[in-house]
Amino acid sequence: MVRGRKVKAGGAAASSPGERPGRPRSVTVAGKIRVYDEATWQLASDWPRGLPEEQACVHAGLYLGWLAERRLLSDDLEREFQVELEAFRGRQITGPRLYALAGRALTSEMLSAEGRAFTEAYYDLASGQFLADYEAALGAGRRSLFEVPDSWASYQALLPVLDERLDAFRARSKRGRRR
Repeated sequence: MVRGRKVKAGGAAASSPGERPGRPRSVTVAGKIRVYDEATWQLASDWPRGLPEEQACVHAGLYLGWLAERRLLSDDLEREFQVELEAFRGRQITGPRLYALAGRALTSEMLSAEGRAFTEAYYDLASGQFLADYEAALGAGRRSLFEVPDSWASYQALLPVLDERLDAFRARSKRGRRR
């Protein structure tokens, strides 16, 4: 997202058992910006009664924070959100707060080339591995994945899983280039 410009993809999230974040597929806006996730998709679904709306930012925010820490964001986002990214990297704000400040959406224009390639392979909420990993790392004992707390402990629990997935992605990409 470019500061001051929101990307609207529209549509509602797909409801699924156990109230999981999601949407059937990411969408492309105006033929070039891909929207991987948007908090409004979660809120438009069967949102759990009594749960604060900020919780719609947690899953994607933890992921965005990890992308920021691994320097997988676009140069434009790094420049335009320099203060917010420094606050995240300095542990002054969490990834979900960063996600909210960046427009409550995860889009292709926010990511570097490698960040886009990895996100397209891994994060797709309908067919990617992200939600299964998120649930395995953070979902135990919760009625809904929307109950995962916006905390550094949640981020730390997800961090090694995301790092492992990125390492495997890089290894596959490297093997593919050698052929």
